[in-house]
Amino acid sequence: MKRYGYHRTSTREQHLDRGIKEITIYCEQNNLELEKIFTDQQTGKNFNRPRYQVLKTD
Repeated sequence: MKRYGYHRTSTREQHLDRGIKEITIYCEQNNLELEKIFTDQQTGKNFNRPRYQVLKTD
């Protein structure tokens, strides 16, 4: 089974690094192989975010 991570921030001032690190650590601690992490720096008002759409089709 492929496992993907997804992390979104609302503004450019927020950093993606922390969320990516948390996803990676969680997978390592639970012996889960992580295929890929998708990220967006966009509002969460709707699901029309570029990388989220790619995640759904991958």
